[in-house]
Amino acid sequence: MKQEIEKKTAGNFIKFHTENGGNLYVGQINVCGTEEKSKQGQWVMQPCSEDTKDAVNINYSFHIEVTNDQRKVFENGGKIETARVMLCKTSEDMHINSDGSCCLGLDVNDNELTIEQFIENKVLPFFFWQAYFYKFGKAPQFGEFSHNKSKAIQELQEDVNYLRANDKCYCGSGNKYKKCCKRKQPYSTRMLIKTLQESNGHL
Repeated sequence: MKQEIEKKTAGNFIKFHTENGGNLYVGQINVCGTEEKSKQGQWVMQPCSEDTKDAVNINYSFHIEVTNDQRKVFENGGKIETARVMLCKTSEDMHINSDGSCCLGLDVNDNELTIEQFIENKVLPFFFWQAYFYKFGKAPQFGEFSHNKSKAIQELQEDVNYLRANDKCYCGSGNKYKKCCKRKQPYSTRMLIKTLQESNGHL
């Protein structure tokens, strides 16, 4: 039995359903937003209407494969590949892994996220990045996705060092840091980074 889920936030629209006993999610994301600075000083994606100045507005199809508690996201339809060719970039530049999956960064606490949280806080920002890069030929102000595990760990360490209590948590939950990993994480930043370095987490 398919489970249909729809969610709309301003210009963003997410629709997906489950297949294969919950091991496969198939859906669409309409990305419509701009980037703004939050009150805490973070650059964030802000959903908006399609007639907003400098808004990006693209629809992507995707599917998520779930195996051994690992979620891999794939874009369907070839829009990222089309953008790659037009912009004369490599797959790595577009943050596409060698197996064709999307590089969403380190999977910190991914298993603790519901599929809705994962799509809204990890998959949607990835496709916003793609839409922004395609339209403007550069990464948005909230930054690049990491190209490899060592670089991602370095960036995570920098983020955690400068993260403030009311900033969005680095794990992708969408919650404030003080109400998420700052509360749950019993280790220092150094121990957190060491754990990630020794883990088999994928990008």
